[in-house]
Amino acid sequence: MQAARERQRARLDGRAERCNAELSERRLRTDCRLDRPTARLLETAATTLTLSARSHVRLLKLARTIADLDGVAAIGRPHLAEALQFRMVE
Repeated sequence: MQAARERQRARLDGRAERCNAELSERRLRTDCRLDRPTARLLETAATTLTLSARSHVRLLKLARTIADLDGVAAIGRPHLAEALQFRMVE
């Protein structure tokens, strides 16, 4: 878990944000980019689950954190799917 926190710090070095939970909208666009299949999964989930804009943002931040825990730079389908599973539990 400490390694994931270090990845966040390195990515956010010199920024106002200190962790993924604090990502601004601008940083979300740069740090939470999705490839086409992952973006489609998010679109489908947003429509099916009628996600609000706030839920959409929270989901991206959670997926970013899961990717950090996995030690990868990009959010992939497995990270988003895991974030969605947590959303379903809420």
